Amino acid sequence: MFKRIGTLTLFLALLTFILSSLNVSAATRVIESALITTVQGEVTITRAGGLKQIPAFSNMKLYQGDRIITGNTGAVTFRVSNPESERSLGKNSNAVISKLKHNTLGNEFSIKLWTGSIWSSVSHLADSDTEYVETPGSKLRVRGTNFHVMVQSDGTLTVFVASGLVAGSTSDIHASKASFLVAPAQQISFNSVAPPKNMQDAITVVDVAKLTQQADPFILKAMLFSTPAIITENTKLEKQLNDDMNKNISPLIQRDGIQADMTINNKKALSNYLDNINRLISNIASESVRLNKINNNEMNVILNTVNQQIIDIERKISLQNVKPLHAMGGINPEGFQNKETERLRLESLQKEIQKQQQVLKEEAKARLDSSLETILDNKQKIDSVNKSILDQIQGRAEKTYTAQLSPEELKTFEKNKQQLGLNHSDSDPALVVTAPDSPGNSAGKPNTPKVTLVQTPTAKGFELSIRLKDFTGSSAIFGTEFHFISDTGVDVTNPANRFLNDSYFNPSNSVDITKTYVGNPDNGLTQKKETIYAATQFGTTSNIAISDGILATIPFSISGDGTFKLFYVKIVDHTGRTILELNDSNADLPPAFNFTK
Repeated sequence: MFKRIGTLTLFLALLTFILSSLNVSAATRVIESALITTVQGEVTITRAGGLKQIPAFSNMKLYQGDRIITGNTGAVTFRVSNPESERSLGKNSNAVISKLKHNTLGNEFSIKLWTGSIWSSVSHLADSDTEYVETPGSKLRVRGTNFHVMVQSDGTLTVFVASGLVAGSTSDIHASKASFLVAPAQQISFNSVAPPKNMQDAITVVDVAKLTQQADPFILKAMLFSTPAIITENTKLEKQLNDDMNKNISPLIQRDGIQADMTINNKKALSNYLDNINRLISNIASESVRLNKINNNEMNVILNTVNQQIIDIERKISLQNVKPLHAMGGINPEGFQNKETERLRLESLQKEIQKQQQVLKEEAKARLDSSLETILDNKQKIDSVNKSILDQIQGRAEKTYTAQLSPEELKTFEKNKQQLGLNHSDSDPALVVTAPDSPGNSAGKPNTPKVTLVQTPTAKGFELSIRLKDFTGSSAIFGTEFHFISDTGVDVTNPANRFLNDSYFNPSNSVDITKTYVGNPDNGLTQKKETIYAATQFGTTSNIAISDGILATIPFSISGDGTFKLFYVKIVDHTGRTILELNDSNADLPPAFNFTK
């Protein structure tokens, strides 16, 4: 007897992800826009004030208030004309264009990066123009500038500057120095949950190996293609610093009243710092090849394109004889120990947060697994009772019917019954008790949420994608469960893997599980396999809107031939309200399909 889940367990909150509301005037949306220039993989746009996710495409316009989300293999580049800049978002990023307008007082652009990474290449920024990148717990003001911002899932913010200056501030009142200035070849890393007492202690020479390891290839390529602009800007800085040193003036880098954490009090210290800004891109290129982020052939093509735009032979990028950066380039030796202490503290904090996240995930999986077992056991008992009742009802009905038949008619009835295989012990489907349809899933209504399956052949079998449509608005979802029945010649590949689409379900606050049972449905002689896939959020009360997209993709391997069918679906919101429930008698279930070894 197969088993069925009746409810999903909803989990306690870990973090509440609150997105700012944005007020956008119609005039601004019409006049000011950015333009998408490159799209890779899954990238969706949600228009300001809307819920529907639209697939991004090249030459698509973006407006103030639009949200950009990239999937696990997604990335996108868009260009802003006023002020002129180019932005590249890496995989698993979530960002909102919070300000995009032009007036007589100057141009304004601001983007909120909630998670993920962004590479910004900004040019032609007038004194009256303003450029900001905001993250949870910090605000970065740009002047120049070519820089990278990354917000990790544990809340750690890292800002790396290749050229120009980035002035930042934290919103944490406990930080004694909440403002900071990052100069070329420097980075700052801290967690807004527990920032350092002195923000200067979080500023170091950029760790190229770690930067390259964490950045996806799309972002690294954007950095490399920005090389001519980086060199132009850093050449001006180099001249300024040399002029100051020749005048016996200790070079000083500052902006908006904030001084960079840099000590250059002699020619040796200046030489080390200038080495760093001149070696920077070659180190990134070399490390990208070493870590196989970009293969050698593609890198040679990129460098050939970039170097054609660089006039000074000494500044061209090369993979040969690349010298490392000076660990103390521009750093005050007296403050180095404080920086090392802060680095170790941040690493310890990250490990503790990751440990807590892992514990929560394991607890969530354990609760879901336990709930599945309990519910399945209870449902099995109910199904058994229902089966017994159905047997009694059919037995009485059959006796009443056959009592009215003549001997010849009875003989014909028994013969037909035998030919059809309809004997009392192995044919009758179990009586299924289901909740009444919710108002949102009545057949025939427009925009009724739908579930379809997409079968894609693979070398070992097939991938099964669960596609959801029109789960938006009041039909947005929180938890799901799907039951499949099949012949035994098919198995889930690597059932411990996560199959959920990270673009919809954030890995830090969601979990999924796959369970498989083998048995004889309805006491029949033929064994069948039931595969149960369930997924839910935890740590948030926000439902997830899916207008038309893949919820999860489950890989199956095939060891024989047979049929495969989805026979039960239940989808709920965060209150436990049923959004959609379908059973094996419902016409809205996708049709069965065959699989062949």
